[in-house]
Amino acid sequence: MTSLTCTQHCSSPLSATSSCPLVESVTAEVLVCIFRQCDSLHELWSLMLTCRRLHHVWVTNAPSNVCILGRQVIPAFDLALIAVRATALVHSSLDEGLLPPEIDPLDLAGTADRRPDATEFQEMLDLHHLVRCIEVRYCHVTLPEIYSGEIGGFERWPKDRMPPPPIGTPEEPGEGMRVWRERFHGAAYTTFIMGAVFCRAYQQPFFPSADLSSADEESRRELLDLLRKSANDESWRIQLGMQEREREYLRRFPIFDLNDELGEHTSIFGPFIQWFFQLALDQLRSDPSRTSRDLLRDEVKAVTRLENPAQDLPLPGVYWDFPETGLFTQWFTGGTDTEGEAILWLAVQSVHMFEFIRTCIVNGEGIRGQGRRAVPEPWELCFSGPTRTARVVLFGIFAAEEIEMPRDYSSSADHQLLADPVQSHGLKKPFKREKYLEASPPILDVPLVLLDLYQRSGMSNKNHNEHTPPPPLQLFNFMLKHHFNLQFHEKLFYTYIKNISYYHAFSNRASIFANGPEHAPTRQYFDYTNGSEFLTEYRPPLLSWRAPYDYSPRQLNPRTWGIHDEWTHY
Repeated sequence: MTSLTCTQHCSSPLSATSSCPLVESVTAEVLVCIFRQCDSLHELWSLMLTCRRLHHVWVTNAPSNVCILGRQVIPAFDLALIAVRATALVHSSLDEGLLPPEIDPLDLAGTADRRPDATEFQEMLDLHHLVRCIEVRYCHVTLPEIYSGEIGGFERWPKDRMPPPPIGTPEEPGEGMRVWRERFHGAAYTTFIMGAVFCRAYQQPFFPSADLSSADEESRRELLDLLRKSANDESWRIQLGMQEREREYLRRFPIFDLNDELGEHTSIFGPFIQWFFQLALDQLRSDPSRTSRDLLRDEVKAVTRLENPAQDLPLPGVYWDFPETGLFTQWFTGGTDTEGEAILWLAVQSVHMFEFIRTCIVNGEGIRGQGRRAVPEPWELCFSGPTRTARVVLFGIFAAEEIEMPRDYSSSADHQLLADPVQSHGLKKPFKREKYLEASPPILDVPLVLLDLYQRSGMSNKNHNEHTPPPPLQLFNFMLKHHFNLQFHEKLFYTYIKNISYYHAFSNRASIFANGPEHAPTRQYFDYTNGSEFLTEYRPPLLSWRAPYDYSPRQLNPRTWGIHDEWTHY
């Protein structure tokens, strides 16, 4: 950094009674330029706290300085800002016991007149720290399996790469890693944005409304009572036990109409998808050139001719040729084939990130539900050093939470990150106060509600049949169906058998954030596609009626919400 060093002229730091004479003689414009030369936050804080004059200039010009410095230290800076603002809207509403507002990410983007203030910048740093912790866990070679049969850190890497233990980078240093990290962090912030944007839709049925009939209001109160009881349930398995009347009430809300029988998913998902498409196209224009699917398919054909018996199970495209050119974008009418591919790539990255983030977080001590294991391991709940927190609304959870994490992000591979719900009105035990239910709902266990609906939705979700993606991913089901005539591969979410499933291949794709062959190190076999080999042409699902509890947990896909019996994972 080329900057002014005034410690020699100041008798003490910020607590000094007078400012540095040398700094006083420098104009504010020059000092602002000096601030912008900082290469790290440590340099910024050191300079800012040197004397009162520098501190005053920083505070006065913080918004413009934050944008310039922030882009240097926070990958995907604009998405981080949107995530912070969307999260703040949800937290402030739920803290007052109010239904979160409708959120349009376009309204939250940083512009010349909407630069982040100092408070927002601090929250961005907290969220950035959380993503760095997630990145460390993602890059940790020997991270123990969290959910047997699901995502684990071991074998996350292509078999031709053995990064130095315990932590290695997914790409070669330099431009390849810069591209990888920008996309990795961007995908994480996108999932946080999705959680905040759809929080209102998932929580709306539980809030009172003048539009509800007396029967609907009774169903709403019954749902709240079931949630209150489940929150206090000390048994090893939590079941909501909704009756058909409560399920019918929920299905009147499009987000809980899992089969879109009302045909209203467009109104729920359409606005966000419009923003998502624009995000993908903006990234396409700013990214380095991509490798076309034609070249990728030719690469696969060349690799399939090589014998490699040591591989457990390659990606689907390694055994089977890709479909003819244009399959993945021939129905896309929103732009060119290249633009359609860019959207698909970003969608697959977002799903991949969502699936990984959920394995990094467990409930804090004494907290149950939220689709997480009831009893975390002791080592997961104990940090050995100081901690810090970040406010989030996680996709799939759709509730206001604070994530506790180690202050030293490099140690996050040793412990799980802890989630604590943000209590409304400062109540420590809102579930046990019946009067509280009159005004607003308790902290909602949306995953538990989705589990009940999912098990009885008529979807094909038995282990000997197809495996419908879990409910939160209906956003991407809709996107793929209506804009590409595609769907997830019917075996993608089959998670019973480790190491030889498509889900294992999909969840272990560290290179899914790479740009392509020209930005990835030389590998012995193909592992740098954009993930669209896990997509197939859409075909209407075969739905069937099922009575409540007409099959055992062993018959369910263990990837469904809340089913974490160890003996069903193998």
